[in-house]
This record gives sequence, structure tokens and C-alpha cells, in this order.
Amino acid sequence: MKRVIYICLVAAFLVASGCGTGTQNTIPPTAIDQSPQNYAGLSITNGVVEWNEGSDCCKSFEDTLLEMPFEVRIPKVPFQITNQAAEIVPANFNLIRLTFANVEHGEQLILSISNSKDESKPEGKKGPKLNDGTQTWIQSNQNLSGLYWKSNGLNYALASSKAEGGDFLPLYDISELIQIANSLEK
Repeated sequence: MKRVIYICLVAAFLVASGCGTGTQNTIPPTAIDQSPQNYAGLSITNGVVEWNEGSDCCKSFEDTLLEMPFEVRIPKVPFQITNQAAEIVPANFNLIRLTFANVEHGEQLILSISNSKDESKPEGKKGPKLNDGTQTWIQSNQNLSGLYWKSNGLNYALASSKAEGGDFLPLYDISELIQIANSLEK
């Protein structure tokens, strides 16, 4: 049950941020395939943290990156990675979801990047600016810490969570997410 709730929360966060809007906006049904997806990531079953391979488990991480028409930069992940996945999310634009996890510690970092042309202003509280002056928006809730920004025609959503006490909680604070976001610079 925890896995289903968490996947729904993350999917909502990623779909919303992939469209360039905050988590409170309604996404037009024609913009995204909103059918349930089986994305890679951590889940909690009976208090045990597990890695879910997702539905694209047969594609390699590197091959999936090459399918994007834009350069996909990999963040500096602050924990030891035991599992990772790159998945293409169905949308009317290019949207990729990168998941990095440490199953033993229950830590997870998710980065979504899209080339959505939506120019609406993101909802949410303004966050700190990145090193290059790019404005961020905070997209956190009780289960994850999240950050959103637009740069060079791409939309980015970065989320972190940790499994603790049978539930998912935010892993990093906003200043730590800013450091990870800054690691994507050239």
C-alpha cells in the first residue's frame, strides 16, 4: 500500500513538473498519458524497502539517455548508488525520469527533465537561485523534498526521499537539493 501511495505522489509531482507547472495545477488530459505506470524506484512492503525495476527494466540506463533529443546531464548523487533507472515518461513532449537509489539505506533521488514548451509560471514557493541565477520553486510535501526550475529550454524536477518507519519522508533539505541541481551545470 505504501508503494502505491508513494508512486502516485511521485507520479503527480513528475507529471506536474514535466509540464512546467507546480503540483497544484490541473494537467489537461490530452497532455500526458495518465494511465498508471510502473516506474522504477524504491517501495516499502511490510516495512521492508525494495527496488522495483519498473516496466522499462530491459532497457539500459545509457541507451535510454540516448533516446532523448537533448543532452541529459547526470547529477552528483550524494549517496552510494545501488540501483538506477532511466525511463521515458509518455507525454506530448520529451520527458525522462532518472532514479538513483540506495536500497540498504532507503534513499532515493529522482530527476525528471523535459522539453515541454509550456510557459506558464510554476506554482509553489520561490526557492533559492542556482549558481547561474536560475530561479527555483520548492515542490516539497510530507513524503519528499522537491525542487523545480527551467533552464536553457528544459524543465527540471528534482525530488528526494528516504524510507523511515515504514513511510517515505523528505531526504534532503532545499539547500542540499540546490547543491545537487548546481551539479548539473557544465
